[in-house]
Amino acid sequence: MHKIGLTVTSHRSPEIRPNGVELLDTFFESFINSDFEYDYKIYISDNQSTIDYEYPKDLNVNVTYIENQQLTGLTGAWNIGIHNAYEDGCEFIWNFNDDIKLNNSINKFIKIIHEMPEKDKTFYGPLSDNGGHPSPNTSLGPSKGYRFLNIRPNSWDNLPNGFSFGFTKKFYETYRYKDNQFYPINHTMNGGDGKWGGQEGWISTLSAKGVKACLINECWIEHVKIKDYAKARKYYE
Repeated sequence: MHKIGLTVTSHRSPEIRPNGVELLDTFFESFINSDFEYDYKIYISDNQSTIDYEYPKDLNVNVTYIENQQLTGLTGAWNIGIHNAYEDGCEFIWNFNDDIKLNNSINKFIKIIHEMPEKDKTFYGPLSDNGGHPSPNTSLGPSKGYRFLNIRPNSWDNLPNGFSFGFTKKFYETYRYKDNQFYPINHTMNGGDGKWGGQEGWISTLSAKGVKACLINECWIEHVKIKDYAKARKYYE
């Protein structure tokens, strides 16, 4: 598979995410230790941070600073990172929260997807120790290969959590909400939130167009799940 776009949203401020520097340090250190085997670029959506950060000079990192995260919240930052990776020619786009720790199994994630049929109509996720509740990402299944989830329109059942998800360039071109946005902020399945979470419901909506959801059983990612963006929601309200 050609270049992989790894998209990460970061916010670092005393009010909302005072440990944002530590989280990014852990993310980058774990990525380095994962021995990622593919051509890549990391796209950071800096969601109005007020604490500076020195990005690793030996990694391929692109940073977009968002002046006002109140406008489109976490969803807007996801959309920006994803579209930046697409515009840069990435064949596969993999989105992450910053409160995670990677390992060598991320190579299996890419390898297995590359070999799958119908990958251009499938939304992918890894397994995790903390994928949110309820979430199929934390349910144990076969130790090898992958498994499809039974997702349906207008249903929250079996939806993969948004802490980490990926899809192909063709998937993005086919199912994005607008030319430069994968997720709409307002839709019937946004969990009543839209800006700061609840976007798993969009995959339910897309299932009416034939989109499938799949977990890669051989990829496991540690998720600290800080949930500081809940503070952002209250802070701006």
